[in-house]
Amino acid sequence: MKTFATLIASAVASHSSYSSYYSSSGYSSYSSSSSSSSSSTSFEGECGGRITDTETIIYSPGFERGYYYNFLDCKWDIDFGDIAGFNIVANTFDVEWHSVCGWDTVTVEANGDEFNFCGSNGYRRRRSASGDHPKEEDEGKANYDLANPSSDGFPDFFVSGGQASISLTTDYSVRNAGFEFVFERMSRLQVIEMHLNRIFDSFSREEDYSRRYTGRMTRILNKMKASETGDSCYAENGFAAEAADIQVFDADNMCKLNGQLNAAINSWARNWACDGRGRVHRQIIRAARKVRNFYNDRAGC
Repeated sequence: MKTFATLIASAVASHSSYSSYYSSSGYSSYSSSSSSSSSSTSFEGECGGRITDTETIIYSPGFERGYYYNFLDCKWDIDFGDIAGFNIVANTFDVEWHSVCGWDTVTVEANGDEFNFCGSNGYRRRRSASGDHPKEEDEGKANYDLANPSSDGFPDFFVSGGQASISLTTDYSVRNAGFEFVFERMSRLQVIEMHLNRIFDSFSREEDYSRRYTGRMTRILNKMKASETGDSCYAENGFAAEAADIQVFDADNMCKLNGQLNAAINSWARNWACDGRGRVHRQIIRAARKVRNFYNDRAGC
């Protein structure tokens, strides 16, 4: 599957620069204490907060020293307002591996779904902190009931809309490097292109209509890019009220995704297809409808 986000080069911040990120615009922090039944720990750095600026960078507490702390329970609430979507990109991700992420866990919640991550992406992987003792499965410390666990590190994670949360929970031992997350805001057109690439990537060699579908949809996409001026022309296109943005895109069913993309293209064209010869928004809408029907007929939708 193609990903639209561009992976940003990894950078390690010093403690002073680490702290300055959290006092920058768009981030208001709060402290969180963490404890177990028999012990507690304190640490430097932010453990959670509210993020309203896509330029913010967040780190796991202890990132600047090389490994996170035990007994963490941190949550960052993200609210970027009314945007089409954004990517969460891990410059670094190294969280204790477990088959279902039952020990140390990074959780992303967005649009009613929950996803849990652990393992390493392989960038700047560091050794876990010395002196931590290994765990045994029968100690009863693991959480086996997490939704959608993934132990292969953290992929570029797309969120529709502007709201989500990121949580970090750690247990009593094994402290890895942690994470450095940045955010990439995406325009409506970029979101459409990203999901179109998902359909392109779904084709197999046996599907002889794939080249025709890809070629036609690529021409529509290029026409959309050429017609965009950055300003809405909804009223100029003859509509009384602005169309609602389409934010629902199916993860697995390509037939449903094809229909959802058609609705998103129609909405985008009414709002943003402003430049070109003739009624450009109508040209885009008609062409997209034909390609949608072509796909449905060939794919047996």
